Amino acid sequence: MTQVYLVVSAFERKYWLNELIGHLLEAFDHTQTDVVIKRPRRNYDRLGMVHHLRKVVARGKDYSGGLIMPIDPARLRNDLVEFCAEVDGPVIFLDLEPFETEADYPPNTAYIGYPSRLIGETAARWLTGSLHRRDPAVLVVASHEHPDRQNGFVDTLRSSLPESSIVVDDTCDYLRANALDTVRARLLGGHRLDAVFCTNDEMALGAVEALRWQNATDTVVVGVDGAAEALAQIDTGAGPLRATVVQDGFKMAAGAVDLLQRLKDGRSAPTRTLLVPQVHANRTRESHRPSSSQSIHNEMRNVGAGATLGFAQNVWITNSSKD
Repeated sequence: MTQVYLVVSAFERKYWLNELIGHLLEAFDHTQTDVVIKRPRRNYDRLGMVHHLRKVVARGKDYSGGLIMPIDPARLRNDLVEFCAEVDGPVIFLDLEPFETEADYPPNTAYIGYPSRLIGETAARWLTGSLHRRDPAVLVVASHEHPDRQNGFVDTLRSSLPESSIVVDDTCDYLRANALDTVRARLLGGHRLDAVFCTNDEMALGAVEALRWQNATDTVVVGVDGAAEALAQIDTGAGPLRATVVQDGFKMAAGAVDLLQRLKDGRSAPTRTLLVPQVHANRTRESHRPSSSQSIHNEMRNVGAGATLGFAQNVWITNSSKD
């Protein structure tokens, strides 16, 4: 049985990652391929990722290729170029695009994922159609990672609603508790809050808790990822959480496995595959929106047992300095 590696940038705070990994394991299992998952000791730790990349190079003959979910490209790009020059087999990048142009990609590499900026733009377009005011007060709850999510959101919302007032807090680190504190402080300060955009669902759930504590249930909350808890809240049709921008783990996994196989076989493959995110919202609650919108639905996605690592038979998780 052949073996591939999967180097991830974070584990605890990427709440949709279990679903993606489950789909990857299932897809690779069909090709009789084992997956070795390498995770850093700390989330978004450059040195931790570089450590695992060097270990992959040292054991290059053990792998037929692999997948990498990079951290902020500006911090890791040179390391990735060096890695790709030394490692055997093709490399597929997931989630965050590591290079600015197609010409920058090393040979035998490709990317598939949802562009961070497009995720933010999608959220802003949906929110624009859901707000009744043309001068809304909007809080963006974000992290230093994936800054294009908040940048794309802010630029699109300002273009659509020039009179909007937007405050960005990028210190919440994808944590529910931090988002709760940020939103609550804003409310306690007497600020009007018509909407909150959170760049992941975990922070969106924290924002919902803060709004409920302050009885500010008219505020619209939009998240990102399509986490099960967020989808469940949206599907009730009640509460502040109205929508989340979904990254389809099945589509990303299937595309990544196909790209890897194409490069292994020497067949042609696109260097950049940019997937289009969808918005999950409650169809009944959002019935005032234009009926032509194909992004509105309220169907829960069943990711199946494959999305739970405990059911996986072809995976190893390594994060020890000995690995």
